[in-house]
Amino acid sequence: MKRCSLRGPKMASTTSMVLLISALCLCLPAIAVADAYTDAQAAYKAKKFDQAIKLYTQAAVQGHGPSQTDLAVMYFFGRGVKRDFAAAGKWHRMAADQGQVLSQTNLAVMYDNGQGVPRDYGEAAIWYAKAAMQGDAYAQNALGARYQYGKGVAQDLTQAVHWYGKAGAQGVAMAQFNLAYLHETGQGTAQSFASAATWYQKAAERGEVEAQYRLGLLYTRGQGVEQSFVEARKWYLKAAAQNHAISQTNLGIFYAKGEGVAADYIQAFKYFAQAGDNGDEVAHKYRVLIAKRLSPDELAKAKKLVRAGQEAHRVQRK
Repeated sequence: MKRCSLRGPKMASTTSMVLLISALCLCLPAIAVADAYTDAQAAYKAKKFDQAIKLYTQAAVQGHGPSQTDLAVMYFFGRGVKRDFAAAGKWHRMAADQGQVLSQTNLAVMYDNGQGVPRDYGEAAIWYAKAAMQGDAYAQNALGARYQYGKGVAQDLTQAVHWYGKAGAQGVAMAQFNLAYLHETGQGTAQSFASAATWYQKAAERGEVEAQYRLGLLYTRGQGVEQSFVEARKWYLKAAAQNHAISQTNLGIFYAKGEGVAADYIQAFKYFAQAGDNGDEVAHKYRVLIAKRLSPDELAKAKKLVRAGQEAHRVQRK
């Protein structure tokens, strides 16, 4: 009986030791992976790409999702290794299968473009959807576009509105513009110029040139907003600064007619000339007409303004 009472505690102690050793063995790989990932990030930040590749690979082959994503990115851009789209696709797929949202989005883009994987719009849509449902704003906008144009999925404008709304709420300017356009034209939702104006303004404030132009149009026409040539001119000016030809033409008309600004034929000539240079054929005709209303000195001044604008544009592009 005594032996029995002594064996019990001894057996328990041995079992506890075995469990402790097993737990330590299980933790060591996890610790090694975490260390490799942390060291890889530090090496990448220090631009030690060769070292980063080795460390990311060490963690990635053990199934570490974030390392697989970062390793895929390095293969895609050829950092520390020869550029290899196929390898990038392989690692993104492994990470995407684990729910890594960046890899899901990147894999979708690769299927869209046929980079490292066969071009497959259906597969692209599947991966955009997975990332979109995890809240990735880029994927939400891309998925909205798939539904709008029926690319890789059946066309569904209601779904397009839904996903553009998700991305737009996260500040994606292109999604805000797309949503505004669908509201303006009544596609996938009831037509609403007021909603269109709201979303165009959000996108316009983020520098989306088409949104600036179309917001200017709404103010010109008084659709969804109170008509205001002053506000229209403000947004046309912003779009014109990005060389939006029709906005430049509209500014020329405003200056020629004195709408939203004092009439100024010299400024009208300048904007018509800029619009013509940017491909608006109508602007060429307006420039000829307005030139007839200028004195020789005024025409020379107007042409000087045009040359100054062209030079400024060349400097910006350098």
